[in-house]
Formats: sequence, structure tokens, C-alpha cells
Amino acid sequence: MFFVIFMNSYQLSLFSGEIPDENIKKNADKTELVEAHSNKPEQIKNTEKKQPKENILQSEEDIQIEKIYQDFKNISEPSIQQKADFLEDLKKISQTCKKCILNESRTNSVFSDGDFNSEIVLVGEGPGENEDKTGIPFVGKAGQLLDKILESADINRKKNVYVINAVKCRPPQNRPPTDEELECCSTYLKKQIEVSSGKIMLLAGATAMKSVLKNTSSITKARGQWIEKNEKFIMPIFHPSYLLRNNSKDVGSPKWLMWQDIKKIKQKSEELKGNI
Repeated sequence: MFFVIFMNSYQLSLFSGEIPDENIKKNADKTELVEAHSNKPEQIKNTEKKQPKENILQSEEDIQIEKIYQDFKNISEPSIQQKADFLEDLKKISQTCKKCILNESRTNSVFSDGDFNSEIVLVGEGPGENEDKTGIPFVGKAGQLLDKILESADINRKKNVYVINAVKCRPPQNRPPTDEELECCSTYLKKQIEVSSGKIMLLAGATAMKSVLKNTSSITKARGQWIEKNEKFIMPIFHPSYLLRNNSKDVGSPKWLMWQDIKKIKQKSEELKGNI
């Protein structure tokens, strides 16, 4: 059955203005198109780094997590409610977590937003100032843009997306999380991904890609490509904050490339639903 995904110009304008006219750009110089032409499908190399050796003494949080996780794993076929209860217990541990120095300056631990039973899991980097204040991921300007990007493909963030972060506490001055901070928070992230039901996972930015895939490639090279892993379809995408800093809508620009990616994501969603 041939399926055509149609998103009207009104929907697209929600995040990037009118649809770029590729015909206008036919005579664009090579430098304008270098980004678009450099994103042909290619094999993404996972640059595995040696993981730090486990500490002989587990943290108090690790002990608590291991206990609730083993109790959860003893349930042969956990119900949605039992999964929700496990994630709520995990969230409570994260709210008082002291595994790394980020706890010293946090206002709130930012655990998740949306429904873990959604079709899409979106992993971001970490909380910003607004997220730290509210305890909810992606609520600042980048979050507002994210909502518009999803809406342009008829994806409802609250109903269709489970939003989580690589780290749960805000790094000072919004700097990227260190390797140690990512490692400390990975226990939470791995459990969230494991319990979630989404078959599609979006990695917003280089930090999310590094945390989930152990891939340190440039996000500009990795974005837009599907990676199949653990029965999930994973795609690195630009972080919305990067799009805010690059406002051009020309062919080959980050916003134009994001439009190409969101169409692929919508198509994959429809394929998994059996609509294509």
C-alpha cells in the first residue's frame, strides 16, 4: 500500500516558517549546500571508550536502585501500573541523589515528562535553568521549539513522547555534563529506557548520542540516520537549542535538515503502526 505523508505549510511554520523552496536554491554556491550533501547515509562508527572500573563500594543510591530493580525483575510480566510504580520509585531516589557534584547546586532533579508507554522516547542532554526550577525537561525556549517541531508532524508530546535526559541535575552555567556525571546518571537512564515501551528513540544532541550509543561522532554527521539496537530504531537529531542558535531556513541549514529528519521519524512511526 503506497502511503504519502502530508504535512501542510501551516504545520511546518510552527517551527521553521514556510517550507524552503528547493528550486530557489538551484544556483546556490557549494558552501551553502555542503551540509546537505555531506549527510548521505553512512555507517556510524561507535567509538567505544573504556568504561571506568566499578567502585568496590557502591553508592547508597546504587544499592537502593539495585534493590527495587531486582524486585521489579522478579515480576514475570509487569503491568503498566507496576512499571509506573518502579519508575516512580526510581524518580524518588534521583530526587535526593548525591552520586556526583551536580546535586550541590540543583533546585530539582529533572526525571522525565510524558508517558513512558509512548511510541517515542526522546533523550536530551540535561536540565537548564527553567527545567531546574520546574523539575520538568524541555520547558524553556528549546522545549517550546521542540513542541512545535513535534506538532509539525502531528506528534503530541504529552501523548506520544517519553522525554528524559542524560543527566537529571543541571550542570553549572549549562555546560555539557562530564563523563563522570554521565556515568553516575547512566543507572537511571538505562532503567528508564529499559522500562519504556517506545520503539523509536531520538537522541537530541551529541551528549545524548554519547550517553546512549557511546558514540562521539559529530552530530552533524550522525543526525538523520537510523540505527537499530535492542529492538529500537534510534536516530540522533539536532538539539533544539542548536536550532535556536542557527535560525536560517535555507536548504542545507540545520532547520531544513531537522525538517527532513522529522519526516523520516513520522514515516517510521506510521510503518510501525502498520499504516505503510
